[in-house]
Amino acid sequence: MAGDGKLAGILEPNDELCHMENNLYVKSSELDYPSVGQLAMQLEQNNIQPIFAVTENMKDVYMELTKMIPKSEVGVLSSDSKNVVQLIEGAYNKLSSKVTVTHDILPDNVRVEYMPVCAHPKQEGPNKGVCDEVQVGHE
Repeated sequence: MAGDGKLAGILEPNDELCHMENNLYVKSSELDYPSVGQLAMQLEQNNIQPIFAVTENMKDVYMELTKMIPKSEVGVLSSDSKNVVQLIEGAYNKLSSKVTVTHDILPDNVRVEYMPVCAHPKQEGPNKGVCDEVQVGHE
């Protein structure tokens, strides 16, 4: 977690750059861990949609994390982890059936609001239009 580096005297925030040499991260004693915000931004920029496969006792923690990381899902592993394929399949289907329309920064004199018109609309604020459970062939 960002800030944990202080325990080891590491005060430099993470610079979000790759510091790999010979398959080893070489800045672990110089740079702190990235923050959730930094991680979310990198995932978004690289169009990565994480699926967290966790045990039941960690579910609530990761559900809170998905609120901060767009396009992420949580699935609970069975005690023997035999459901991992179904878990990933289900999470992928949820991610791929959610359509979100949003925008970047607008000029001061322009205002855009979204009102999703679909079978399963979700209101996630005026700057985002979301339709959930969109199946192939549906509008």
